[in-house]
Amino acid sequence: MIDLAPNHKSGLVVSNPILLGGGVIGCAESVPDALKQADCGAAVTGPFTWSSRRGRAPGRLAEVHSGFVLDTGLQNRGARSSAKRFSRLWKRLGFPVVAQIADSQMDDALRTAREMERSGSVAGLELLLSQDLETTQVSALVNAVVLESELPIWVKVPYERALEFCEAAAEAGADALVVSQAPTGMSPTSGAAGWLESGSEGDESAIRNVSGPLTGPAVFPLVLQVAADVISMNLDLPVLACGGIHRWRDAASVLSVGASAVQLDGALWVEPGLAGEIVDGWKQSGTSDLLE
Repeated sequence: MIDLAPNHKSGLVVSNPILLGGGVIGCAESVPDALKQADCGAAVTGPFTWSSRRGRAPGRLAEVHSGFVLDTGLQNRGARSSAKRFSRLWKRLGFPVVAQIADSQMDDALRTAREMERSGSVAGLELLLSQDLETTQVSALVNAVVLESELPIWVKVPYERALEFCEAAAEAGADALVVSQAPTGMSPTSGAAGWLESGSEGDESAIRNVSGPLTGPAVFPLVLQVAADVISMNLDLPVLACGGIHRWRDAASVLSVGASAVQLDGALWVEPGLAGEIVDGWKQSGTSDLLE
């Protein structure tokens, strides 16, 4: 058993360090059987904001070599509606569920935190930080959510500002750090939607680009490095690594540099069975001693 909030009065204990990252199961309304059977340690559900969001217009996805750029615009039904509609599903998953809060405005973030805690179905909260925030805003936001909630608070930082945001979040009372949100990339949208009606495929001016989180195996070396850098800061908090993990060897690499757990993300949209394979790799390798 691994405690991913050891400084919190209640803790957040998981059976193993292989977790499902935010967005992988959505609100748990349509979890593939392969994920249900994977025996992961925990799952992050969401993202949630206080007010509902329609998200980006169609043309959100751009395929790149061995990955994709996806900009959802944080589409969700809003915290109150989501908790009412889906909290019963979270209780049935068979492992702890952490609700991801994506509000950048403090009042909204606090309302969302209260709503998720009130549902009685989540074991913790994960605060998703926008890279547009100032460091002082990060400190104030994290501290306010920590003081508001009785649940453990994980803080997921943007790749581009991981070191400064992790330091600020740790000082503000975070219970764990998630490194990191995917780096931002840009690429033409996939398929016919990538071309404006007025243009043709040979007209480069007609290309419609997508800018958003970049997901794929190529991201992993960046995540491994930034995770190692954050761990070397000795912030006395668990560090969870997220991004580009597509095999057990990737997970083992970040655990070996001191990460307490890993979050699997975009790879599972393509092949949900990878989660079970990585969990099995952890069980069979005897690498639980990496966490000691």
